[in-house]
Amino acid sequence: MIICLVLISCLIYIGFLYHSIQESKNAGFNDTKERVLKNTELTEIDRISKFQGKKTYHILFGSTNDQDEKIVFVPIPSSKSENITIIDASDILHEQNVIDQWQEQCKKCELIDVTPAMIENKALWEVTYKDSSDRYTFDYLSIYDGSRFQQIRLKSMFN
Repeated sequence: MIICLVLISCLIYIGFLYHSIQESKNAGFNDTKERVLKNTELTEIDRISKFQGKKTYHILFGSTNDQDEKIVFVPIPSSKSENITIIDASDILHEQNVIDQWQEQCKKCELIDVTPAMIENKALWEVTYKDSSDRYTFDYLSIYDGSRFQQIRLKSMFN
C-alpha cells in the first residue's frame, strides 16, 4: 500500500513538473503576440518560436490583411531601444530550400531541426544536425541567400 502511494505521488509530481516546464518554455508568448498584433501590420499569427543566443528572441510567423507573409523577431525582454525586426517572407530563402541545400552538402548527416535565429542583428537559419563524425552541429546560414555566417560543432566526450 505504501509503495503504491509513493508511486502515485511520484507520478503526480512528475506531471506537475512537466506542466511547469512547458509553461516556462512558452512564457511571454501571449504578451509578445498581443504586442506584435497591436504595433505592426500583422493581423494573424500562425506560430511562435523562441531563439536563445546572447539575446533571446520570440520569432513569429504571420500575415497581414493583404495575405503578405512576414517573420517578426522580437527581442526579449523588450525595451524601447531595441526594435522589432520584420522580414517579408518573399525576400528569404524558404525553410525547405535550406533543407535541400543542406542535404546536398551533407549526405551522411542526420537533420534535427531548422529554425530562424537572430545573431548580431542578422536574421539567420539555424540548422541543427549530427554530422558524419557524430558531432552535434549548429550551422547558421543567411536567411536571404543561405551563405554560412557561423558554425559550431560539439563533440561527445562520452559514448
